[in-house]
Amino acid sequence: MKFNTYKTLLALMLLTAFTACKKAPGPVMNYYVDAPKNMRLNAVKTTLHATWEYSGKENVGFLAQVAYDANFSTIIKSDTLASTATAVDFTNLSYFSEAYVRVRALSSNLILHSNFVAATIKPESILKTILKSELTATSAILRWNAPSSGTLTSVLILDNLKKTERTIQLSTQNISSQSLLIDGLESAGNYTAVIFAGEDRKGVLTFNAVDLKMSITIQGSTEIYETLHEAVAAAPAGGIINIGGAKYDFSTLGTVEITKAVTIRAVQGGDIPEITSQAFNIVGNVASLTLSGLKIAGKSSYAIIATGLTSACSIVVENCEVTGPTAGLVYVAATAVAAANVNFRMNNSVCRDFGATGGDFIDFRAGGLSGMTITNSTFYNLARDFFRIDATTTYPISNPPILVENCTFNNVCGYGTNGTQGRFIYIRVAKVTGYTMMKINKCILTNKFRSLASGVNPTIEFTNNNVFGNYSTEWAGGTVSNAVTTLDPQYADVVKFNFTVGNATVKAAGLGDPRWLK
Repeated sequence: MKFNTYKTLLALMLLTAFTACKKAPGPVMNYYVDAPKNMRLNAVKTTLHATWEYSGKENVGFLAQVAYDANFSTIIKSDTLASTATAVDFTNLSYFSEAYVRVRALSSNLILHSNFVAATIKPESILKTILKSELTATSAILRWNAPSSGTLTSVLILDNLKKTERTIQLSTQNISSQSLLIDGLESAGNYTAVIFAGEDRKGVLTFNAVDLKMSITIQGSTEIYETLHEAVAAAPAGGIINIGGAKYDFSTLGTVEITKAVTIRAVQGGDIPEITSQAFNIVGNVASLTLSGLKIAGKSSYAIIATGLTSACSIVVENCEVTGPTAGLVYVAATAVAAANVNFRMNNSVCRDFGATGGDFIDFRAGGLSGMTITNSTFYNLARDFFRIDATTTYPISNPPILVENCTFNNVCGYGTNGTQGRFIYIRVAKVTGYTMMKINKCILTNKFRSLASGVNPTIEFTNNNVFGNYSTEWAGGTVSNAVTTLDPQYADVVKFNFTVGNATVKAAGLGDPRWLK
């Protein structure tokens, strides 16, 4: 059977044409709802008013959000509104320097919400950053530029910690000088100042009052001193200089000249201040110098020097940590007058990592020593000689014995400038028969080297102590030793300078610095 080729092709062409004219079946297309347009923002005090226009018909509501950053990383407030809404008020906001609002139209289908439309508002900002020199713990001087329009009328001060506020009306003088003294602040308080021209906000500035616990002051005053040198110079005789718990580097300012009785101590209740400085140099008629609650990094040969002393002086180091000097802690060579003598006391302190060049740790070369008490303290990695008193220094029999009690010593007096072992005790004043010059009691001495290489042999009582490790038994010839043990104190970690005692017998005997017996 033969096909008519022409008729077959014609039939196929007609079928194809009919099929091409018919709409193919497929899903119903969905579209995003329209986004809002023409958003505008207006701020009145702590209310932010946002408006927009909307011409779409498919939305079921709006989502409006406010933030203080353009990325909306933290949403301050969020509100869901009806489909007919064209405005929203965000109330009880802070007095912001800038704010961002975004709005989107919502669809009944979650994936078909409109895109966000955003706007920003940045009120005029005429306030200047408060100068450090014009900011104290109780006051601040607020300064500003002239506004672009309007007349300034008032400043609102918000206490951000106490959640209180007060308004200060600006005087003609304030407006003329473009400045305002704000008083009644509290140490470390956080405040916001808002300046107005009538109802129009013209600037916002947040600042902190000076934190007295992080500053240098004298006694009860709120006046701040930039350097320890300035505070010492300004302090009255017998005054107390309070050092806030911060880090201070005064090493480029030379020695701290002590010309009157003064106490330099950490602010009560604050963190431990860390001071890097040259030596404290005692000069003239100075009744006392007390260092209390400080971390001191010395950048001189000694931490305390008394070569120009002309009177009796009490030197006290308590609750301190001292490190860094290349020779020692105290150097006394006061030869100006016979009355120049020192009474030295140290308690509850740590001295570590001193050098051993050109001097000794407690070093009396001239003048007088009227008494010395060292208690409840730790000493490690230091000294050529721990204690030295030369023949040119007076120590009369009327003085009580030098007392070293409940102290921990590790790796002291191990070396000298000439390569020889150092000396723990180096006494060169005249020996007095029947008089005990020094008592060393209830101490732990580990890795202590030589004692006396030359000098005299005064009577020294060495009782109820524990010695261990690389230790020389050489003491002064007049030493009387009793109840001395040689137990391993079993320190927790010598490498990390943790001398916590693990030996129950040593601990029960209450030997060494009490801080390591807990």
